[in-house]
Amino acid sequence: MENRSLQLNKIIDTYWVTHFAFFVIVGVIIVLNEGAYNKYYNLDFYFLWIGILFSFLIINLLYYKAIKEKIVNKPKLFFQTLYIIAVILCAVLFTTSFNFDYATGQFIFLFFVILVSLTCRIQLGLISAFALGSINLMVYLSSSNFIILHTVFYILIAWVVGKVSQTNFEYALEIQKQKILLDNVIDSFIEGIIITNSEGIVIICNKQVESMFNNNKTQLIGKEEKRLWPEYAGLDNITDNSFLNKEVDINNGSYLISRFKINIEEDVDEYYVTVINDITETQRQKKQLENLKMLSAIGEMASGVAHEIKNPLTTVKGFIQLMQGNIKDAKSKDMFGLILEELDRINVIIHSMLQVSKQDSGEFRAVNINKIIERTWDLYTYKGLSKGIKYEKKLYRDIPEIRGNSKQLQQVILNLLQNAERACGTGDKILIKTYSEEDQVCIDISDTGKGIPPEKVDKIMLPFYTDSSNGTGLGLAICNKIVSEHNGVILVSSELGVGTTITLKFKC
Repeated sequence: MENRSLQLNKIIDTYWVTHFAFFVIVGVIIVLNEGAYNKYYNLDFYFLWIGILFSFLIINLLYYKAIKEKIVNKPKLFFQTLYIIAVILCAVLFTTSFNFDYATGQFIFLFFVILVSLTCRIQLGLISAFALGSINLMVYLSSSNFIILHTVFYILIAWVVGKVSQTNFEYALEIQKQKILLDNVIDSFIEGIIITNSEGIVIICNKQVESMFNNNKTQLIGKEEKRLWPEYAGLDNITDNSFLNKEVDINNGSYLISRFKINIEEDVDEYYVTVINDITETQRQKKQLENLKMLSAIGEMASGVAHEIKNPLTTVKGFIQLMQGNIKDAKSKDMFGLILEELDRINVIIHSMLQVSKQDSGEFRAVNINKIIERTWDLYTYKGLSKGIKYEKKLYRDIPEIRGNSKQLQQVILNLLQNAERACGTGDKILIKTYSEEDQVCIDISDTGKGIPPEKVDKIMLPFYTDSSNGTGLGLAICNKIVSEHNGVILVSSELGVGTTITLKFKC
């Protein structure tokens, strides 16, 4: 009975009301029938009413089962047959227990025929009409000529009502099938689809829309579409316009939205179809490509500049060390020492620039990311532990292998652990976790440190971007380059005062 169409629900509800109303009418007839009332106004009368009420409950339960059996179009007629038997027994109970006149009896029999014909298949309706006609003949023998005519009339009514009922059900079931087909087709699209009427009420949407807005379809259908967009600039009047390729950000994702007006027929309500394309991955790849182009340009420049600077720098450093050895003034020696420290810093920057420019020459083979983490973990965590930082690792035991270079991947993990350690203080926690996701191997490096301001999250992968006085700003750029060469991506999620999570995803 799940996923019933609105049309089918209306038919079932209508039949249910008819079913209930009939028994109420019969009850009223019995109460108003003064002869029956006087005759049975005793203890037996009350027991009889309890029996009628119990029969009413049984018939309604069987009605529910029979209508369900009819909807699913099962070849078996078990509950429909039980329903007919219960109705016929009820007819016998009413007509033999109460002193109804001929007209009232015919009215009750006719209603029973209509109920069965509405609820069950045409053949069963005809059988019940014949059976009720036969019972009618036995109850009212004095009017046998009329009874035969009434039986023919019952059969005719059963056929007409059954035919109309069957047509209604077939029509409603066909609408339901078409709706299910439409829902399945719309759900198969990778785009989010929202269909609204002329009043901007959502009448259809697909499962992609659920994930985009973190809302169940049942909570969206029947609501105004503009309620989905209040926080997105420029889309507050979305229900009033048709447009093409409007870019918005929704729940940390980027989407391209187009809207079209459709008319099914002239002079009828207009409908609008909103198509939402998720371009988050495209934007990420575009940004990654831009960063790689920047790294490539910096690499070409760095390769030339670094070599040009490195040789003179070595000469300068050698002369300064020589001069420092001949100077006896302590203050001058300290100044020369400071110069040497800065020259060493320049050397570190040159080394980092050469790493950015260096083309991949490492051998790629099948590697287990858990083993790389274990080696890096033992190598590095002692420093954070001395600061009072807590460390935890959750490594998925059956993690798939990836193609990669162990040393380069170890360099990435080490760099990210160092960054996490710098962001943490005493009592903070660093967690590294591995898991598989579809065809990807994933690594989460999370910390409960100070976090990254929202305006800086998109910049931390850029070369030379740093907020540390001691950093070169090339560490994450190098990590990004290595991960890209391993057919992977780096995702950053951070909240000020809460912490940061760096996620690495590699294709298996």
